Amino acid sequence: MKTKVFCVGASLFSLLISLLALPSTSMAAPLEVITSIPDVQAVVAAVGGSEVHVQSFLTGVEDPHFVDASPRFVQQAIKADLVCAMGLDLESGWLPRVLARSGNAAIQPGGKGYCELSSTVEVLEKSDAGADRSKGDIHAGGNPHFNISPRALAQASSAALEALTRLRPEKAAIFQKNRDAFVKEMTELEAAVRLKLKPLIDLSKKGPVAIEYHREFLYFFSLYGIRSLGSIEEKPGLSPSAAHLANIAVQSKTAGVKVAIASQTAPHKHLARFTELSGIPHKTVYTILQTERGAKDGPTRFRDAQEQIVKALLE
Repeated sequence: MKTKVFCVGASLFSLLISLLALPSTSMAAPLEVITSIPDVQAVVAAVGGSEVHVQSFLTGVEDPHFVDASPRFVQQAIKADLVCAMGLDLESGWLPRVLARSGNAAIQPGGKGYCELSSTVEVLEKSDAGADRSKGDIHAGGNPHFNISPRALAQASSAALEALTRLRPEKAAIFQKNRDAFVKEMTELEAAVRLKLKPLIDLSKKGPVAIEYHREFLYFFSLYGIRSLGSIEEKPGLSPSAAHLANIAVQSKTAGVKVAIASQTAPHKHLARFTELSGIPHKTVYTILQTERGAKDGPTRFRDAQEQIVKALLE
């Protein structure tokens, strides 16, 4: 009888050890998240905190409109719990193919492990042009370049919150707290930038003070009340003809435009020609965060990004 008692006790002890060895949800490994660009990575990391491990497909030096569906991207997608994109067709030329080739059912559009930050952003410049490519690279759902607006980033963090909570509902309170802190930082950043841009904002009351190469500064200009003459491109994503370049240069000079601004991926020869014809200086900035400049937290990186745009506009 004593032997039987010992055996039962040993069995209970073994069962207890086995139960203790099982992974607890509170001790679960961080979610593996892949994002399209570093800006999305920074937003998701800010909301997810230590509960996520976030990487970006792109490094920030590429034009996200024109990227190949790399086999390396497919390998990353295979292991992902969540894929987050900007949306509004910014990544439509390559991301859908990456996701389809991964065979990872959870991260397909509409799946539990897929999100687009644009879903909670107040989108600007919606178009009814549809897929008419003769009108250029038009995004019918709206302009996708909201990542250089602190207010839009704050709105976008809501989509990250929803996606992370969907996968880890038990961490909802943590994600919400992180998101609240991020929104506060973006609100403070907007106020600080607005103060620095006041001279340009005052000038904008009299007429356009800037022109952009591609319409990727729309959210920034709209947020701070900076008037733009429009874009140097004749059609979105298409190089301007010589005649159009000459015409827009004259228009810009006549309107009193102070500066032309573009991303680092814009064709330098067209910018140089615009300056030659108009006498208006052009400035290039990084409109997407760069991973190699990384190690800083998301809000700090966005602050640095805003500073370089402010500097380009005011110099």
